[in-house]
Amino acid sequence: MKCLVIDSRLAGIAGDMLISALVDLKGDEEPLRRTAEAISGLESCRSFTFSVEESDDSFFPAKKLSIEIEEGGVDGKDGLLEAASLVMDAIGISPAARKKAEAAFDDLLYAEKRLHRSGFNRHEIASADTLFDVIGSIALLDSAGFFDGIIHAITPVVGAGSISVRGEQVPGPAPAVLEIFARKKIPFSGRDVDMEFTTPTGAAILANIATTVSPIYPPMTPEATGYGTGTRRNNGNPSNVLRVVAGETSAASNDSIVMLETNVDDIPGEIIGYTIERLFAEGAADVFVTGAIGKKNRPVNIISVITNRQNHLRLTETLMKETGTLGVRIYEVPRLVADRTRESINVGVGNKQYQVSLKRSTVGERLVSLKPEYDDLKKIALDAGLSLREIMDIAGKEISDYESRSETEKN
Repeated sequence: MKCLVIDSRLAGIAGDMLISALVDLKGDEEPLRRTAEAISGLESCRSFTFSVEESDDSFFPAKKLSIEIEEGGVDGKDGLLEAASLVMDAIGISPAARKKAEAAFDDLLYAEKRLHRSGFNRHEIASADTLFDVIGSIALLDSAGFFDGIIHAITPVVGAGSISVRGEQVPGPAPAVLEIFARKKIPFSGRDVDMEFTTPTGAAILANIATTVSPIYPPMTPEATGYGTGTRRNNGNPSNVLRVVAGETSAASNDSIVMLETNVDDIPGEIIGYTIERLFAEGAADVFVTGAIGKKNRPVNIISVITNRQNHLRLTETLMKETGTLGVRIYEVPRLVADRTRESINVGVGNKQYQVSLKRSTVGERLVSLKPEYDDLKKIALDAGLSLREIMDIAGKEISDYESRSETEKN
């Protein structure tokens, strides 16, 4: 499966950096030319030209985007969305790519509303270069087919120092970046360098194109790399670039989970059992307990919880409240999972027909497993007065016949 890693650990992400990195990666500027031509046709834009050239001031060999604009700016939120719609109509991006671009503009407008309560500030986002950064980068990704695979973001870095907001100096990170990342639950890390790394436009694009976000690369075979630098000054940062890596990953689906772990050695089993019940009630995907030997050679129980970014803080609080543990280890872990679908078949037991749900798991075109739903088999066993083993044997034969018929129909 096609995979693209957007590595924004070095210097964050901005729209111009992503465009430059993708051009360096693929060498294709045609989607950008169509986007620039469409923007030039807007009533609010008198002229729009761009170039992507080799950068002279980057630590890595990298591309750099330059833009020249003569514009009047769009009027208000509706004007920005209308301009974006006209440009996307003109260049003909796919429906999936269009949806991502629209979501990115929605995030920018959300942050704008949160931070400018008195009204729309056209100088912040209502510019042709914002249209070009968002639509151009997404058009490049769409043209290269990356939306058909996995886009994995390495946890973006945000800067320190001061950032100019409406003429005032505000400590970094940029408030709009925080609003967007908070809205989309995107993790980030800091870096003690006096410059803005991740920009609001970069944050909005990343939040809507990334399939997964984690601090490490996913399992993949790299095939090509691209580097893009921006217009911001380095301020002592020698690696002011965004790195992208294209390659192949397993045909299994790639996502990430959050693992919570804590060691307990002084609570009874009943408390552990109740804690497991509470964690499942609060939305844990799975909970398991592993016996181990801890400090001073004492037996301990390691309680492990599988969850996601949205629920991990609530589950951490539940784990600490119920066990009294003083600390919980938190890991974000990439994983590969088989694609799973559900279907159903009829299983005959005696003179009665029962419907049984099947869970089909595949990796690419290969079938990994086809299992009946346990709860359905249990109900049949109780209703028919047979053992669960007998029902499983009957269902197994029905599933085998079902698969044989399916293969015959395919051929």
